[in-house]
Amino acid sequence: MQQTAVKYGIITGIAMALYLFVFHQIDRSFAINPLVNLGSLVFLMVGMVMATKKQLERNGGSLAKKEALKICFTIAVISGLFFYGFMFLLFQYIDHGLNDLLLQRAIEIDPTVKGKPYEMTLGSVFRGYIFSLLYGFLLSLMVASFMKK
Repeated sequence: MQQTAVKYGIITGIAMALYLFVFHQIDRSFAINPLVNLGSLVFLMVGMVMATKKQLERNGGSLAKKEALKICFTIAVISGLFFYGFMFLLFQYIDHGLNDLLLQRAIEIDPTVKGKPYEMTLGSVFRGYIFSLLYGFLLSLMVASFMKK
């Protein structure tokens, strides 16, 4: 069961990172667009459903909600590491100018940010990852509830 979750977590994380990279290549401002980041949840949900179906087949059509939740949340944890790890690389090494776009967006929302250092750091990425685990758990709970048998 754990191998399935790890395998699908890695595949899902790579797909989410590629998704972000493709949107960055289309227009670099898409990398900081909240809708693009929310769109990556589609990949997460698909990965959860596929892994749960695979485990259902292995178990002969029977899977407890607790087991399904464990699979789904493991995928959320692993794929999030890939996604947020890539996001850090994107902002710090691939396109450092994204930090300027992020600052401009922050100033539009809150003008008091102007003049303050503002960039995507390892700490801010880690906080984003931890926060994403909440959404990952809620999505895991939904998928596990629908997929259990």
